[in-house]
Amino acid sequence: MAEPQHDGTPHWHMPVFLEQHQSNEFKAVIEHYALREDGDEAGAKKYRCDFKDIDYSRDSATGRSMG
Repeated sequence: MAEPQHDGTPHWHMPVFLEQHQSNEFKAVIEHYALREDGDEAGAKKYRCDFKDIDYSRDSATGRSMG
């Protein structure tokens, strides 16, 4: 899903399901392309990619409680 930031710039939310052993390689590929253009600008490394693993003790991938 893409939605606008406050300045109108789109940002994405992407649920991606993969095997745990694929996680680090997947994240490295996404970060590589996200930082390929203007990756040295202030805050790029910190804010362009923000990966969050699902905490199944709190919720599910759909946002519904598992309990």
